[in-house]
Amino acid sequence: MKKYIFRRDTPEPATIMRKQVIHRRKDMTPLISLFSDRDKSRFARKLFRNDLSQFNTFMQQLDTKMTWHEVFQTIETELNTRRIDMGLEEARQMTDRIYMLFFPDDISIGA
Repeated sequence: MKKYIFRRDTPEPATIMRKQVIHRRKDMTPLISLFSDRDKSRFARKLFRNDLSQFNTFMQQLDTKMTWHEVFQTIETELNTRRIDMGLEEARQMTDRIYMLFFPDDISIGA
């Protein structure tokens, strides 16, 4: 004989709480070292109005952040302040390269 389980007979489903995963930097090398001199000059030209010192200062500011969430918020705020679209090729490439520092096993970017 089959046993039928009615909804009222089953316990209420447990509330699923999403575990917030915080991705911290493991490699503490300066972020500026991720970029070649050619990339630095290209990013400075396209994103920082050809001011390499502002790009270097921004990278130093990012070095103080320890989680991807903080870093991404800082990048987003800086680019919005400069009225630069996050979809711009140079903005995307810079963000992707920094992202790979926090998520080195992610194959969706940079592969």
